[in-house]
Amino acid sequence: MTSEAAERPLASAAVVGIGYFAGAVVPVLPVLFGARTVWPTVLAGGTMIIAVSAIVAFISGMDVRRRITLNAPISGLAVVVTYALGLLTKRLLGVEI
Repeated sequence: MTSEAAERPLASAAVVGIGYFAGAVVPVLPVLFGARTVWPTVLAGGTMIIAVSAIVAFISGMDVRRRITLNAPISGLAVVVTYALGLLTKRLLGVEI
C-alpha cells in the first residue's frame, strides 16, 4: 500500500471524528449560556447536522443536497427516540435527566 493510500482513511476518520465532536458540543452551548427553552438547542443542533453533513459530503465527493436530505431526518429521528427514552426513564425510574 502506498503512503498516500494509507493516509487517506486516517484523514477521513479524523474529519468525521472532528465533525461528530463539533456536532455534539455545539448544541450544548446554548444551555451553558443560559438558554431557558429547548429551541436554541434545537436550532444549534439542526444547524450542526446540516453543516457537518455538507462538509463531509463535500470532502467525500458526495452530492451535498442528498447527504443533507438523508442525514437530517435520520438525526432528527435519533433525537426524538433519545428524548422519548429519557422521558420514559424519568417516569418509570424517577431519574431526573
